[in-house]
Amino acid sequence: MCGVIASNRTESDFKLALTELEHRGPDYSCIEDWSGIQIGFSRLAIRGLGVDGNQPFFCECGRWSIIYNGEISNWSELMNEYGFLKKGTCDGQIIAPLLCELGVEAFSRIKGMFSIIAHDRNSGNFFAARDPLGIKPLYLWQSTGRWALCSEIRPLLRMNSMKHSADSIMHFLTFGFLSPRQSGFENLTLIEPGKIFVFDSKSLINELDCNLQKVRKQVSHKKNLRESLSEIIFKNSETEVTTALAYSSGFDSNLIATLLAERGMKVELLHIASITEHHENELVEKYASKLNLNLTIVEINENDVSLEDYFSRMDRLTFDGLNSYLLSRTISRQHIKTFLTGHGGDEFLRGYKFAQSKNAVLQEMIGNTPARTRKLILDGIGAQGRGDLYKTKPGGILNRFPRYYAQSRSVGLSPNSNSFVETKNPSAFNSLSGKLQLSNQDSGQIFHYLAGLSLLDLDQFSMSFSIEARPPIVDFEILTLLREEGIKSKRSLAQRLNDESLMQIVKARKQGFSLDIKKIIEDNIEYVIENLQSAPSIPYLDISKNELNKLIDNRGNLNQGSSNVLWQLLTLCKWNSNAR
Repeated sequence: MCGVIASNRTESDFKLALTELEHRGPDYSCIEDWSGIQIGFSRLAIRGLGVDGNQPFFCECGRWSIIYNGEISNWSELMNEYGFLKKGTCDGQIIAPLLCELGVEAFSRIKGMFSIIAHDRNSGNFFAARDPLGIKPLYLWQSTGRWALCSEIRPLLRMNSMKHSADSIMHFLTFGFLSPRQSGFENLTLIEPGKIFVFDSKSLINELDCNLQKVRKQVSHKKNLRESLSEIIFKNSETEVTTALAYSSGFDSNLIATLLAERGMKVELLHIASITEHHENELVEKYASKLNLNLTIVEINENDVSLEDYFSRMDRLTFDGLNSYLLSRTISRQHIKTFLTGHGGDEFLRGYKFAQSKNAVLQEMIGNTPARTRKLILDGIGAQGRGDLYKTKPGGILNRFPRYYAQSRSVGLSPNSNSFVETKNPSAFNSLSGKLQLSNQDSGQIFHYLAGLSLLDLDQFSMSFSIEARPPIVDFEILTLLREEGIKSKRSLAQRLNDESLMQIVKARKQGFSLDIKKIIEDNIEYVIENLQSAPSIPYLDISKNELNKLIDNRGNLNQGSSNVLWQLLTLCKWNSNAR
């Protein structure tokens, strides 16, 4: 796991910008010049721990040079298939020789989680690519005759003056999250999952789609379902350092633990006893004992939430990052360098209650939103009623995935039609819908929530503590396998695996690791008030001082809705302040 940065012009602040990525890779760093393009790299060593794992990587003839962030899970198989000489055990060594062999088709052969910057010396062009499910971020900033790429936003702010994006701010104020392509700034976006962007020395010149069909063909049909699933999860979990699994009594982490234990991989189970009412200690101890895996239980409470530290580590604007922050901080204190999570299980297998019925996504956003906010949303997009939302028409949001917890968060705010301008489905979304024959709802969950919010939160907060987070279930082969086998729920997967323990787990009631925002706001109310009242003005923040004072004055009688609004505004203020 690493940090990468590139700029097509000589930046006086480039070295300082790379320093901003040090937390992503404290083990090694370098700056190079590739045909007039500045390249920076910082390394967190997970596989190939020696100098053979230091980047950049080059092909034998010197045509291709690459830096990348992530893990390539099928590197060894590809090295053997093409007869490349292995130099150490670092997975990234496959990328440059494969590009030399196949050209850009190489991006369709590698699998795992990655963002790659590659240079072809023959053409002089640069290529930027992300994995098909968007596990690893790669930001692109563009202006006339200039471009820059980076794993995070803040280094790019070091080198370039940026304006806030009206659409991004309005989107966050309306829903509490950004869309998958938004950054909060103009001219700065995320490269889409499964995309290959091509640059010359001055500008973006082409956009290519990673051939997901080629990735799909890699799925083996010679093994049974359990063997295939076990092999993929194991490959996605291999490291050369101590590995922990964020463990609970839920299905996803127990599926990972069960399959890895069967393969003899002795992961360390780490359970965080959260500050919710739901306690799982007895259950996780019982399940861990069955698996014969070491279990550590760490107790946390409200006092463990340091808002100042949390906001200082927030790179991309988010409402929902506290869970990832606390998980990553707790694991880092165990002196563990990489950990596994169950991310993707709910999106791939309809684990969320709201996702289990037709049109439930829109029902959650509109149906459970306060009447005043609902009317503003409907009026803002010219809808006569909720029924209009299910019709495909200009300005509609049928194919967009609004975060289900948006309810009550726009109290005191004014949702605006500007929040809905991004109605065109990204190509990554269409690839999932078309090639895997997924419904718009399933594709929306995977692209908009998983790739656009959950995985980006996991990346930014885990890497802020210099640890690698891996979601081994988030894999295109697994998604393909489940769909081709007709498996659409955790219950059906447990049945097909014929696993009684997993069946018992999936039948039991499970509450997720979540934090009580209302309690956090109440415990930190003076901090909240101080920051809101002293914050610099925020563009497009459509809330009057009078409305803000009403929220603050009501601090002795906060409800969940007003607490969420205060948290949303505090997050926006701190993000705005940190970006200056």
